[in-house]
Amino acid sequence: MGQDGDGRSWRSDDGTRSPKFVTDSSIMRLRAEQGFAELRRWIRGGCVAMVSLLVYSSLYATLAEISRLGAVPISIIAYSTAMIVSFVGHKYVTFRIVGNIRSQIFRFVAVHCVCLPTTVVITDLVVDQLRWPYGIGILLVDIVIPVLSLLALRLLVFEDRA
Repeated sequence: MGQDGDGRSWRSDDGTRSPKFVTDSSIMRLRAEQGFAELRRWIRGGCVAMVSLLVYSSLYATLAEISRLGAVPISIIAYSTAMIVSFVGHKYVTFRIVGNIRSQIFRFVAVHCVCLPTTVVITDLVVDQLRWPYGIGILLVDIVIPVLSLLALRLLVFEDRA
C-alpha cells in the first residue's frame, strides 16, 4: 500500500502498477457495511436462538407437567432436542457457512458440552436448591445459554475463514 500526492491510499492486489485507490470514505463505508452485516448475523442468530429456546422451554414445561422426572433429566432431554434445531438453524440461517460439516458438528457438540452442564447447574441451583418455580429456571437458562452459545459458535464453530 502506498500514497499519492493527494494523500489517498492505494494498493495493487495483482502486483501491477495500476493502483486501486482506497479513500477514507470508502473505508468508512466498508466498515459500516461490515458492522451492519454483523448486526444482521446477530439478529438472525437471535431468531434461531428464540426458536431453539421455544423448543427447549415448551418441551421442558410439558415434561415437567406430564412426567415424574426430576428437573435435571428433563433439562437434559429438552436441551438435547433443542441442540438439533440450534445446529441446523445456526449453520444455515445465522452464519450461512459452508465447510466440513463433520468438523462443525464436532465443535458444536464440544461447545454444548460446556453449555449443557451450565444449564444443568442453573436448573439444579434454581429449582432443586432454591426451590424456585420451574419458570425461573427456564428464564435464567433462556438468558445465559444463548449468549454464551452464540459467542462460542461465532468464535469456534462457524468462524469465517475467508
